[in-house]
Amino acid sequence: MNKSGLINFRSILETVPFGVLVLNHNLQIVWINKETIRFAEKKNLSAMKGRLCYQVIFSRNKPCDRCPALRCINTGEVTRRELTMDFKGTPRHFLTMAIPFTNSAANGGPMIIELAQDITYHKKVKDQLRHSNELTRTILDNAPISIFTIDINGVFTSMNSVMAQQTGLGDRAGDLLIGRFSWIDNPYTIKCGLADRIRNSLRTGEIVEVWDFPFITYRGDKNFLMNFKGIPLYGADGTIEGLLCIIEDTTERAKTQALLAQEAKMAAVGRLAASIAHNLNNPLATISANAELAMALCDSLEAYGYGGRWSHLRDYHKAIKGQAFRCTDIINDMLKLSRKEGFKWEKLDLNRILSEVIGGLDLKKHRIKLLKVLRPDLPQIECDGWALQQVFLNLLNNAIDALESRPRAQISVKTQCSRNTATVEISDNGIGIPHEIMEKIFEPFFTTKLSKKDLGLGLTFCYEFLREMGGEMKVKSKPGHGTTFRITLPVRAVRE
Repeated sequence: MNKSGLINFRSILETVPFGVLVLNHNLQIVWINKETIRFAEKKNLSAMKGRLCYQVIFSRNKPCDRCPALRCINTGEVTRRELTMDFKGTPRHFLTMAIPFTNSAANGGPMIIELAQDITYHKKVKDQLRHSNELTRTILDNAPISIFTIDINGVFTSMNSVMAQQTGLGDRAGDLLIGRFSWIDNPYTIKCGLADRIRNSLRTGEIVEVWDFPFITYRGDKNFLMNFKGIPLYGADGTIEGLLCIIEDTTERAKTQALLAQEAKMAAVGRLAASIAHNLNNPLATISANAELAMALCDSLEAYGYGGRWSHLRDYHKAIKGQAFRCTDIINDMLKLSRKEGFKWEKLDLNRILSEVIGGLDLKKHRIKLLKVLRPDLPQIECDGWALQQVFLNLLNNAIDALESRPRAQISVKTQCSRNTATVEISDNGIGIPHEIMEKIFEPFFTTKLSKKDLGLGLTFCYEFLREMGGEMKVKSKPGHGTTFRITLPVRAVRE
């Protein structure tokens, strides 16, 4: 290379944003660019030329550990290394490369061009980013909620461990779902209506947020409730690239809230019943007593030959007395139900209780066919016999009402046992329960039997009695096809 070319080459090296050193085989500085002079905090090349590089730059008495220039001199090969050096008490990180070359104008042997880029800031940023990613991953994996991301097509791009468990695939979820499975094409996501909301969010950028949303799980469980929030993710160009999804399982919390609400309603029923009894029992007793006196007076008049109109009047008073007693009975029944205290726990034959209740019903009168399948080896259960009779009686009477005027009316009663629970199913092929009122049937005073003057407390007390006995009741119904109530009781109830 002629002198002009060398000058141009040096001019180029002066402009690069990293250090350039030309060293002889003794590691003495022959030439350095301005970036190296600036880093070494020297005024010019003359202050550094001919001096050992490790002394003038790093104030060391010997070459740097893993010095790339030494290895390059010894092997004659290009050497690349990342070095960490102490510079004025502060660790600095460098990405270095030493390149051997021979200068025909020099008689001192081989020479080295060493390139050194200070990557301290980049490494610090990289370490901070790595720490931030690790912290984020730790938080996500230990968060008690499901968190995952999907791309613009609904395909999983990441998920935390809770979401992996929620899918039922466990540790295999990432390999099987990420980059492969579209959540918005999942039939369960489509069926519950969430897929349409997500597609709209991916299209418009609107945040999706629903509370206590009924979702159908991969197991087909329709009783799963969740809070869902979907937040659009944007790329550098401002376009929507995907969605950050957060799912919180609220099933148990919703059940607890429903139970607390039910207990509050039951307490209200008790207070109402007590108030009714206090305010109506005395007037009803007075009405009954006066009706009795009026009937006695009519009987006396008839004995003296004053019949006709007086006998009709006696019948009117008899009806008044009968209805007054009926009101009293209703109030007393309501008080008895709402104040059921001190459950009488005893071991009972579930099949026998059912048979006794069924035996007290005149199903032939209603032209209803009975299908009874009672498991003979059903174990005894520990419960309150009177309360259980009230549950069965109420459900069977409801079934009879639902079958009114229905052709080929049928009631099915089945018992079975699995592990530590006994189950009773009472089904009918009646009119069924409309979906819009399904959640209201256990509420106090809710009834559809207005023409029969029903109080709407039967199912409320059934639900409460079963809860007190450690059992539960679920209902399935299809309008126009019938209803099934499924009662589950522990074989050994836990008493408080």
